[in-house]
Amino acid sequence: MVSVGEWLGAEYKNRGVARVLSTRIKNMLVEAAEADMWSLDDVPSWKEMDESLLDESGKMCKRFFSAIFTDMEAASRALVTAKGEGTPLVVTNTERMRFEEWLDGLVHSFKEPVVAPRQLSTAQSAQMLLDCKAQGMLDVEDLLWFELTKHTGRPAAPGDTDGGCYLGKPSATKGGIAHRKAGEMTYGKMLSGAVEAEDYSRVERWNQSLVDVLGTSEHRYAGQAGMQIMGAMQKLTQRLGSGSHALHYLQLHEDYYTGRGMPNGKVLDADIYQLVLGKTFREQPVAGLSALKQGLPRTDAGSTTSGGTSMASSTLGSSVSSLEKASALEGQLSKVIDAISGLGSKMDEQSEKITAVSRRLQSVEDKAALQAKGPKCNKCKEYGHIAANCKSEKSE
Repeated sequence: MVSVGEWLGAEYKNRGVARVLSTRIKNMLVEAAEADMWSLDDVPSWKEMDESLLDESGKMCKRFFSAIFTDMEAASRALVTAKGEGTPLVVTNTERMRFEEWLDGLVHSFKEPVVAPRQLSTAQSAQMLLDCKAQGMLDVEDLLWFELTKHTGRPAAPGDTDGGCYLGKPSATKGGIAHRKAGEMTYGKMLSGAVEAEDYSRVERWNQSLVDVLGTSEHRYAGQAGMQIMGAMQKLTQRLGSGSHALHYLQLHEDYYTGRGMPNGKVLDADIYQLVLGKTFREQPVAGLSALKQGLPRTDAGSTTSGGTSMASSTLGSSVSSLEKASALEGQLSKVIDAISGLGSKMDEQSEKITAVSRRLQSVEDKAALQAKGPKCNKCKEYGHIAANCKSEKSE
């Protein structure tokens, strides 16, 4: 664990200027800590704190140390008065201001950068074009809009993606910062909570709600975004179900594809799949009922000795009766049947979920197809134009 002296000796940048505490300020605060006036337990745990709370916690920390400085001055005056000699300690306003600027730099060091990189490498630019093409996006603006929309759970407004970039976090955009300051729920927070509680239904509710609002959005990529999300959910449920494996996959996917959207679309990422299950797509499935039947106890008498005397009958006679053996076997078979029945119920439940996702995806695809046709003419009832521009009416 870092000591008080080490914590006070760190250097931080605030508005591009390096801030470091003077030796006098450090020595004063170290002596106060040794006198049990404060400790590092009084300082917030910045790394574990939600970014939306950093500024407010920084203000609270400033007020705390302002009180410490005042207590230090009062203790010094009392000591000088008791001894009748010496000069009491005084913390100047300049020293207080420098300490607050150093603390501002400390808080700022835990914030996500807002400035986007000016230029991508050649390989990154090429990959960006491939990612956009794989998701049916016209350009990187669609990608930034999709990332922020998925992050906040609602369609991004014009200008919200300012400050964003390919491979960047949506929380660093203008809309992401405003969303964070408002203390709203994000996809990352929701997913972390779902993983902790092992509750896949939270992810399902989040995506279903997002697809609903995308259906009312006028953004050019809204329809495609809905199909992208529902298609990925359908494939994920088919492959990994709705348990811890699916949640683990989503968590790894969120880390691996930051700032890239969902470039694999309706196809699961093979590398992430292998990390989750420890096997590839082509590997044989888990042994089914045939292997289960092979593991059941045998009902024949077994092997015999060379003299023709049955070893099974003599062993059974010396331990348990044939009736007891049959009863034990019946009990084992009953347990196997119960296990198979439970498995069948789970499979039925999983099939219902997959069917529901499929219906949802079909609905989204139908809406997207209807939107692609354009407006419907009230005159000729054809799609792609309105009555004012109807050619059939002009020809008449």
